[in-house]
Amino acid sequence: MGSRQQATMAYVQEAMNQLLTTTFKEAPEFLSATQEGLDSSVEVIASMGLTGSLDASLAVGVSRKGANLLVSKMLGSDPGEFNQDTVDGVGELVNMFAGIIKTKFEDSGCVFILSLPVVVTGTVPMSIQRLVKSEGVVLSARIFGIILDIFFFYSRPSMGLARLSDVISKGLSSKDATEALMKMLAQKPKI
Repeated sequence: MGSRQQATMAYVQEAMNQLLTTTFKEAPEFLSATQEGLDSSVEVIASMGLTGSLDASLAVGVSRKGANLLVSKMLGSDPGEFNQDTVDGVGELVNMFAGIIKTKFEDSGCVFILSLPVVVTGTVPMSIQRLVKSEGVVLSARIFGIILDIFFFYSRPSMGLARLSDVISKGLSSKDATEALMKMLAQKPKI
């Protein structure tokens, strides 16, 4: 694993640790590939996109039973049936995770715009695949006996999105931002 990938792994692991410790008042156990590793019973995947300094996707996969237990603990209620509240809760967990990731990367000079969370559920196990031209990290964490699979994939952004995030991060007025965006769009991309 290269130094950039090790640094990314550290950011992702720190972010997940912060999320789970803050939300559930319990630290997760991070699993190595030689331990139980990726959970083969992932039936719920929540994901978000980040664009700006990098184009990135992050996702968290968990079983339906695990999702139900996590959301019930988050809400301080008894686990009930898997329903829309569970789906919304898992979406909110990945949203908080993305916010922590964004903050950690911004501390090192990266700028991101977040998408809305997307949650996919199924009754058969699902998996997540990395895009061909992307790098990434994959890890698993256990909390309350539940295994969470955590994915963070990234690549260099298209020039337009990188420049757009620069415009947004400078806090320009809407008129100045519009002018900067128009100039940016008028330029030919460098290939």
